[in-house]
Amino acid sequence: MNKQLQTNWSEMLNNLSFQMCPDLKDVLSLPLDYYWSADATEWATDIMFKSRQDLEAIYPDLIYHAMKTSDSASVMRYFGNRNI
Repeated sequence: MNKQLQTNWSEMLNNLSFQMCPDLKDVLSLPLDYYWSADATEWATDIMFKSRQDLEAIYPDLIYHAMKTSDSASVMRYFGNRNI
């Protein structure tokens, strides 16, 4: 995550735009430098488990926490119960 704070996002995204459309430099006579902004961003907080058993050991606690902090219908849909 710390690398995100050190990344020159404008340079990286400009380079990416030219990779996606390599003829853009030939079509435009002006130097092209986009102004990039992020409407919404987030930090990933994914958790990986080494085994299914490790997850199963805390799964009931995760469900309980989710139901106490979120509305339960949304939680149950997230965990696969489409009937709610």
